[in-house]
Amino acid sequence: MQKKIFATTNLMLITLIILSTGTSYAFKNEPDGFRGIKWGTAINSLSNMTAIDTEGDTHTYERIGDEMKIGNAELAVLKYFFWKGKLSGIGIKTKGYSNWAALKDVVFEKFGKGYQRNRFIEDYLWGSFSKGKTVISLEYNEFSKVGTLFLYSIEVEKQKAEYKKQQAKEGAASGF
Repeated sequence: MQKKIFATTNLMLITLIILSTGTSYAFKNEPDGFRGIKWGTAINSLSNMTAIDTEGDTHTYERIGDEMKIGNAELAVLKYFFWKGKLSGIGIKTKGYSNWAALKDVVFEKFGKGYQRNRFIEDYLWGSFSKGKTVISLEYNEFSKVGTLFLYSIEVEKQKAEYKKQQAKEGAASGF
C-alpha cells in the first residue's frame, strides 16, 4: 500500500512539475545527482543498492548503509529511482512536522527559498524541465503529517517523455 501511495505521489509530482514549468526558475547550488551518484548513472555500476520495486520501466532501490538524516531531519524513506537502469530521481519522506521543518531549513539553505504557488500551502518547486539539470519539489501534507522531497534529472525525464511519445506513436501505428 505504501509503495502505491509513493508511486501515486510520484506521478502527481511529475504532472505538477510539467504543468508549472513556466513558473519555476534556476536556483543556486543545482545538484547533478544525489549523495555522490550522478544523474544517469547505471544501476549495474553500483554495488550497494537493494531493489525495492522492479515493475515497469522505473525501478526503485534503497542504498545499503545510507544515512537516514539530512541535517537535523530524520528520514522515514529514502529511495532511488532508476529509469531503464539510469538514475532518474530521488524520493524522500519525513514523518511529523519537526522533521519536515528541519528538512525544509536545509533545503532552503542549500537551494534558496524556491517557488511557492500558494503562500498558504507548504509546497515549493526549484528548477524547470526547460533548462538546467535538476527539478526539486518539497511539500508537507498537514493531514498525513508527511513531508516529501523529490529530486529529478531533467535529462532523464526528457528521455522518458521522448520514449513514451515514441511508444504511443508505435502503438497508434500498429494497434489499430
